[in-house]
Amino acid sequence: MLSFIPPFTELITNLDDYCRYYPCTNNSEHLLRLVDIERIEMYYDNDKASIYRDMFYQGCEDIFEKQPRLALYIPFEELRDAPDSFRKEYLRAWRECCRYLDVRESFNLGDIYEQSASEGEPERVVKAYHLLPWLIRWGYLSEQDLVELVDEHVITNNYYALSSIKDTMPITRFCVSRACCDWLTKNLLRISTVDKPTLKYATPKRQEWLRQSRKKKIIELQHPAGPFSANMQIIKNAVRSEPNDGEIFLIGGSTLKGYSTDESDTDIYHLDMSTNEIIEASQITGRKVSLGDPALAHVYLNTVWCGKCDSKKLHEIRKKAVRSYLNQKDWESRRRIIERLEYDLLQFRLMHKGIRYAYPDDLSEETRLDCSIDGASAFYDDRYRQIATLLFVRYVWLP
Repeated sequence: MLSFIPPFTELITNLDDYCRYYPCTNNSEHLLRLVDIERIEMYYDNDKASIYRDMFYQGCEDIFEKQPRLALYIPFEELRDAPDSFRKEYLRAWRECCRYLDVRESFNLGDIYEQSASEGEPERVVKAYHLLPWLIRWGYLSEQDLVELVDEHVITNNYYALSSIKDTMPITRFCVSRACCDWLTKNLLRISTVDKPTLKYATPKRQEWLRQSRKKKIIELQHPAGPFSANMQIIKNAVRSEPNDGEIFLIGGSTLKGYSTDESDTDIYHLDMSTNEIIEASQITGRKVSLGDPALAHVYLNTVWCGKCDSKKLHEIRKKAVRSYLNQKDWESRRRIIERLEYDLLQFRLMHKGIRYAYPDDLSEETRLDCSIDGASAFYDDRYRQIATLLFVRYVWLP
């Protein structure tokens, strides 16, 4: 008989269940996070009713303090008429996000060249700067703030910052005065260039990705913001064989996350029970990895676990496996683990395919034609941004 348990990231939103299997060393901090999650959920679950509005903003403010990258995903509609306290905390978080370099395609259409088939590193961008037109339009930043920002980066010759700001000019020019626009154009012309990655050849994997990306089949999203356990029956039906003795299946992908097509594969990873390590893990990351590597965080934490044992035994096995992530003391390693969860839950597939499959001809009217900010991406669509906000506050963190 097979047993299935929901993803670990879903378990952390229930303090009783979490403490039952993973004794929490800081219950008060964990509880505060759950309170903030509930504040944000109540706002969206009740059609953004005004009586929950202040609670929503308070929940976001609290999470900004520890995880500023939430600022990248807050729906634009929530930014428009936000209270002053939220604006202050949002702007602080946004400025922190300006220190991050992200792979550009992680926020675009997902067309990242495979390392084995490309020359050069992936193109990077300060994605926070692509939000500048909205921040200026709604009074978070002034023209003078923008001028000082550009001036600062011109002095330090910060290519990535200046290039990212320049990307926004087709929209920003409508949000500032003519004099400011002329000054920006003059100063942004000084930007040097860097080499972009080039494709040497198209691997079979890439050819299949391109074939699937051209499909226009419309889907209906199934609990894309969780709980993922609501899609468990689909996962159970998708398992065509049982794990071998001494092996556990870790099942993930778009089927679990609620935005698969009829032709989507179910991602199944094989875990060796004796070592708690993924069999052939290097095929996932392109390099040799082991348990605790941030590159595998999504496999251990964002999947359904399936084994030929009872659920209690499965929880005990997983407890040992995820300990290396929960007990990680190094700040940079924890940051990379959380970054990997963000990439898996908010960027890969959901942004690239999930929303586009659900709304193929109805995304981002304002930005669609603006290639400089990757305007065809679901990143600018408020339906995506609401789902992404809920996913972020629920599942992109480590107790």
